[in-house]
Amino acid sequence: MITINEFKVMFEEDIVMVSEGDIMENTLLESLEDWDSMAVVALNGALDEHYGFTLNEEEIKSLVTFSDIINFIMQKNK
Repeated sequence: MITINEFKVMFEEDIVMVSEGDIMENTLLESLEDWDSMAVVALNGALDEHYGFTLNEEEIKSLVTFSDIINFIMQKNK
């Protein structure tokens, strides 16, 4: 399991292709150029690999900001 900070860096560099430090907790996912269906697939792959869960369709639709992703990680890994 990786830390939230390590996940954030991986999300920035590997999923939405932005520079490290560009994503804040309140960053709107829809404002990211590379936030699309392929990014969602990559996100679920990373969540499964690093935390042992994936988001279902309802959960994915509820994602608005980066903090929503962090909240799912924290909830599902209690």
